[in-house]
Amino acid sequence: MKLQITKTKENPILKRKEIEGTIIFQGATPSNKDAAKEIAGQQGTKEECIEMKQIKTEFGKQKATFKAYIYESKEQKDKIEPKTKKQREEEKKAEEAKKKAEEEKKEEKTEEKPAEEQKEENKTKEKEENKE
Repeated sequence: MKLQITKTKENPILKRKEIEGTIIFQGATPSNKDAAKEIAGQQGTKEECIEMKQIKTEFGKQKATFKAYIYESKEQKDKIEPKTKKQREEEKKAEEAKKKAEEEKKEEKTEEKPAEEQKEENKTKEKEENKE
């Protein structure tokens, strides 16, 4: 995959670089993730700071044009770019998994406490029996 940047525009208000260019590829059209990885390598930035806006292919050709935004930081990108439905669902699943893990830890702790109480009760019974 060859990537050629044809237009670059600095946007200091949003703290990003807006780039346009062409991609020459073999086989299937590259995914947003693959294109972002290639741009990150060429521009010397982190892949997570790049937001791919579009990749348009030309009919019958192994060539596509793209638009992408390169942000200064991931925090800046998260602040400006709206999250896709897929990203929101992934975050929701991660939160649910975290809650389940916390609940399991709480259950384990509550199960341990009664066992300790039983040991204490057994000790007090043994002491009473020994006194008799």
